[in-house]
Amino acid sequence: MGKYVHDVIPILSHHKLNLRLINQKEEAHIPEGIILSQTPQPGKPIKAHQPLFIVTTKKPAAIKAPLCTAQHISTILMQLEQHGITPKMYHIPHPYPENICFAQSPEPDDYIEKNNIILYLSADNIRPILWPNFIGLSLDVVSSFLEKHTIQPYIINDAPLLYRPINSYTVIDQRPLAGTLITLDDKNALSVQLRIGEL
Repeated sequence: MGKYVHDVIPILSHHKLNLRLINQKEEAHIPEGIILSQTPQPGKPIKAHQPLFIVTTKKPAAIKAPLCTAQHISTILMQLEQHGITPKMYHIPHPYPENICFAQSPEPDDYIEKNNIILYLSADNIRPILWPNFIGLSLDVVSSFLEKHTIQPYIINDAPLLYRPINSYTVIDQRPLAGTLITLDDKNALSVQLRIGEL
């Protein structure tokens, strides 16, 4: 027991014993062809030409990856548990609602190795937006917009005159640039730079 079948065949042949395979058990963590049990048991008497019955390991049948994409993780975990599949999960910001699978490896219906599957899950429901064009707008209008989103801009003033009202300035350049895809996230403050001049 505990040896490969091909290692014991020469020993049995030398003692003129007949090997009979009576069963194979699927074992994911033991190599294929290992003897799990034998009859008669070790140390028991046996005659020449008498059969020795063994049970060996075999690899589990290959499993195909189920469809996980566009499903919530709770549904996926129940499905994977039924097949003995262990998931490795990565949470990444994505437009999907939180904990929805948006990608997987292997792909659905591809064979799984070692009963493992990688899932990419949406971290939260943060949707990216196109950053607006502020150039040509009054600074007070732009400031009001940014304040609603709790964004504090860094302002570069090309016409620094004292006591000039805020509505007399206009935005002449900006960072991020208009049309940039931005994800507004409460955890990471967005850095906004405005260059202003006279209207």
